[in-house]
Amino acid sequence: MNLDFVTPELQQTFAALVLLTITVLTGALIKALYTFVKTKTSVEQFQFLELVATSAVLAAEQGAIAGFVADKKATATAIVNAALLSAGITGLTAEQIDAAIEAAVKEYLNPDRQSSKPLPAL
Repeated sequence: MNLDFVTPELQQTFAALVLLTITVLTGALIKALYTFVKTKTSVEQFQFLELVATSAVLAAEQGAIAGFVADKKATATAIVNAALLSAGITGLTAEQIDAAIEAAVKEYLNPDRQSSKPLPAL
């Protein structure tokens, strides 16, 4: 099979489409969880924050691997803030959001992590 037509530009376009698809699916998940989170206590809000932070960190990491995310932390933070806004969750500080992102990085991306915790089910 001759794949001469697969240029670097086409590969980059494909990677962008994959990231866009992941972003849209994450948005759909957040919308579906909105009703659930809307009426729950702050404990559930923090669980939601943990899930969203993990998804955001993984999406930012994939974007960086594909070459179109330069600042992974800023990207993850923007995704988390957008998700919280979409879900109507207010009152979380920047430090809490930052801590959730850092925890997700430590837990799921660092090769020297202590635990072997599986990725959360989305």
